[in-house]
Amino acid sequence: MSIQVVNKGIDISPALQERVSDRVEEGLTKYFDRPGEAYIVIERDGHSGFQVHCSLHLPTGTMLQTSAKHGGDAYIAADEAMEKLETRLRRYKRKLRNHHRGKRMGKEAEEALYAVLQAGQTSMEDGPEENDDAAPPEAVVVSERMGELRTLTVSMAVMDMDISDAHVLLFRNIANGQVNALYRRPDGHIGWMNPQQSASTTN
Repeated sequence: MSIQVVNKGIDISPALQERVSDRVEEGLTKYFDRPGEAYIVIERDGHSGFQVHCSLHLPTGTMLQTSAKHGGDAYIAADEAMEKLETRLRRYKRKLRNHHRGKRMGKEAEEALYAVLQAGQTSMEDGPEENDDAAPPEAVVVSERMGELRTLTVSMAVMDMDISDAHVLLFRNIANGQVNALYRRPDGHIGWMNPQQSASTTN
């Protein structure tokens, strides 16, 4: 599997990098036979604290996210983040088993391209020789992989989003066959985008 451990604003030792990589690989292979991808960021939290963010792309196409922070020890912050990740893996695997024991949808998941784009850097000040007709810079692809676009009910998609702690989830709505999106709102609620559902029909 592909595991990337990066640092932001701090130097991380090879021992810490290896420790995090081993924990992620051990947790994933415990519950899934196929490889996945993990992206872990270790950064400063304030002046002396540490924060660890982990994004895990599962073979099913689902992304699990978790984070943890500690006041003075990067190893403890990493261990807590890995424990949270393993808990979510266990809950997600249990949910999959329960779903397969119940009513099957009878539809195979579609393949979809998942890409990570580098955040662009723009300037608010116009240069003296700026060309307004120039084409905007193309987005830089950091990584890409093939994932699954699953056919789900809205309630199943909401449950999947809660378990994975993802911010956005795309799925094909079993009710109308259209691609829908769920997103986590700043107020904590989950928004639902359904292209074929007009405002008048939801009231």
